[in-house]
Amino acid sequence: MKRSLLWIFSVLALGTFLALLPLSAAAQTLWTSPDQGSNLALEWLRPEFDEGDDLSFFTSGLFLSGRAMLSDNVALVADLPFAFVDADFEFGGSESDVTMGNPLLGLEVQRGSFWLDTGLRVPLAPSDNAAVWYGFWSDYDRCEAFMPDVLSAFGAINYQFRRPDSHFSMRLRGGPLMLVETEEDVLEDNTEFFAIYSLQGWYDTPKMRFGAGFTGRLWATESDLDFGERSAHSLGLTLAGKFGGVEPGLHFRLPLDEDVDEVMDYSIGLNVTVPFGQR
Repeated sequence: MKRSLLWIFSVLALGTFLALLPLSAAAQTLWTSPDQGSNLALEWLRPEFDEGDDLSFFTSGLFLSGRAMLSDNVALVADLPFAFVDADFEFGGSESDVTMGNPLLGLEVQRGSFWLDTGLRVPLAPSDNAAVWYGFWSDYDRCEAFMPDVLSAFGAINYQFRRPDSHFSMRLRGGPLMLVETEEDVLEDNTEFFAIYSLQGWYDTPKMRFGAGFTGRLWATESDLDFGERSAHSLGLTLAGKFGGVEPGLHFRLPLDEDVDEVMDYSIGLNVTVPFGQR
C-alpha cells in the first residue's frame, strides 16, 4: 500500500513539475552539452548484448528530463526513466513488458565555470519486471535509475573550460554516489558508496555539436577487490544538429571493462532536445 501511494505521489509530482515548466527545462544525460541552456529532452537508448536472445528493436531505456530555473544560478532538475523489453529467449520463453524506473529530483547551483549538480532517485522500479534489467544496461552511467529497491543520491562538482574565441570546450565532473537498499534487514550494512567521474570534450559549430569523452565509477566501499574489479568505465560519442528550436542527436556508448563487456557490446541512442532559453 505504501509503495502504491509512493508511485502515485511521485508520478503526480513529476508530471505537474514537467507540465508547469516556466519556459525552461534541461536534459540530465551526461552526453548533452552542459552549456546549451534551458531545454526539454527525450532520450532513447538501446543496448546490444552478447547473448543470443532475440530482442526487438524497441527493447530499450527511455528518459524524459527537465530543468526549471529557480534563479539565474539555481535550477530544479527531474527525470522520468522508463524501460521496455520484447524478447524471445535463446533457451525458450518470451517476455514483453514496460515499466517506470526510479524518478530523479535534484538541484543545480552554478558559480562561473563551476557548478554543483545533486540528485535523489526515489525507489519505484519493480523487482518483478524483466524490463528493468534492459533499462539498467541501456545507460550504465545512470544504471541506478533501474535498480529495484534502491534509493540513490549523488552530488558532483563540474568544471567547464572554454576559450571565448574557440569552438572547443571541456567538462570535468566528479563526486560521490550513495546507494541504499531499502528492502534489506536493518541490522545489515545496506549502504554502498561510489565515486563517479568523467571527462568530456565538445566541439560546436552554428549547426552541429560533437562530443566525445570518458566516464567511470569506482566502488569505494568494497576494499577487498582490486581496481579493475571495483570500477567500470565507458567511452561515449555524440553528434547533435541545431535546427531552429529542435536539436536531434545520436549517441554511442562503448564499455571499456571486461566484466561489463561480457554482458553488453555497446549502446546506441537518439535524443530530441527543445531549448527554451540560455543558461
